[in-house]
Amino acid sequence: QVEVSAGVENQSAALLSPGEALRIDRGTGLAERHNIGTSDIAAWRSGQLVVDGISVGEAVDRLRRYHRGLILLQDDALAAQKVTGVYDLTDPASALAAILRPHGGTVTQITPYLLILDRG
Repeated sequence: QVEVSAGVENQSAALLSPGEALRIDRGTGLAERHNIGTSDIAAWRSGQLVVDGISVGEAVDRLRRYHRGLILLQDDALAAQKVTGVYDLTDPASALAAILRPHGGTVTQITPYLLILDRG
């Protein structure tokens, strides 16, 4: 088990067991406990990003770690859409395109270091 805390005074910590995860909304600070497959926890070691019901914006944030340049998400409504899937971390541009496609979004590559995400 692991104890998770936001480090905020007067806020209780959550105790997580194997197979549990905690999702914290950055805007509201509310925490939501959910189950996660233990094989999905370290999927990044296999070059995969596994997401389940998170916002496009959060998925983009996770992919930013694997892209050497800048990723700009231009559309707040697109960022709020939910996404579930398994994406290839070795090709962030293709992973982003796969995340955006179901929601009518596109990836425009300006240079190898600048990707702009928007509605098509």
